[in-house]
Amino acid sequence: MQESMKRFYDEDYFERSFEFEVDTAYSNIIARALVETFNPKSVLDIGCAKGHLAYSFNELGVEAYGVDISEYAISQSPESVRGTLFTVDVDFEKLPFEAEMFDMVTATELVEHLQNHSHLISEIKRVLRPGGIVFITTPKKHWDIFLGIVSVRDPTHVNVHSKSFWIMIFGNQGFHYISDLRDAHKDALYAQKNAMKKVIGAMPPTSKTARFLLKFGKVGKWLRRELACALVLLPRETLLFRS
Repeated sequence: MQESMKRFYDEDYFERSFEFEVDTAYSNIIARALVETFNPKSVLDIGCAKGHLAYSFNELGVEAYGVDISEYAISQSPESVRGTLFTVDVDFEKLPFEAEMFDMVTATELVEHLQNHSHLISEIKRVLRPGGIVFITTPKKHWDIFLGIVSVRDPTHVNVHSKSFWIMIFGNQGFHYISDLRDAHKDALYAQKNAMKKVIGAMPPTSKTARFLLKFGKVGKWLRRELACALVLLPRETLLFRS
C-alpha cells in the first residue's frame, strides 16, 4: 500500500536549497508569459510550496489559489496569498474546489513527486473549465539521472519520466498537448534571465546552499547566480495542455 510522503516535506527540505526571492523571480517570468498568452482570470497552482507562483499571478491581477502537501511551506507564504492556499496530499485526496472553477492549472516541479498521477490528472480535469490550460514543469529525465550520479538523488523523485510519457498520460485523460513554453516564449525567457541575475545578485542569502557558496567570494557569488538562473532554462520540461 502506498503511504503519504508528507514526512519528507519539512522545514529542512524547503530551507536547504529553496530561496523565496529566487523562486519568485522565476515565477514572475512564468506567470507573465502565461498571462500574456492565455489571459486566465483564475489559476490553481498545485504543489504551490511557499506560494511564489500564486503570488506572481496575484500581482498580475489573476485570482490565484494553491495547494501543497507541506503545512510548513504554506505557513511561510506571503500573507497576501496565504488565505487561498490549502494543505492537500494530491496523491490521495480530492482538490477542495468545485468542478470547472479554474481557467488554468499549473504544477511546477510536481509530477515527478507523485505516486498516483492518474488520480491528480483526473482531479485537474474536474476543476478545469472546458478549454482550460494546464502548465507543468518537470525535470528532464537525463538531468535527473545526472544529478543522482554526481549528488544525492532526491528521494521524493519517484516518478521521473520523459516529455513523451507525460504527453501520452495527459492525452489518455483527454488533454491536448499545445507546446513547450520555451518554444513559444524563448526570446522573452532569455531576456528575463538577465533581470533575474540582478535580483539574485542583490539579495541576501536565505538558503544553506547560498550561504555556503558565498563563502567563496566573487567566485561563489557568480556560481550561485549562474546555477539559479540555469534552473530557468536548462533542466526542465515545460509542457502546455488544453482540456
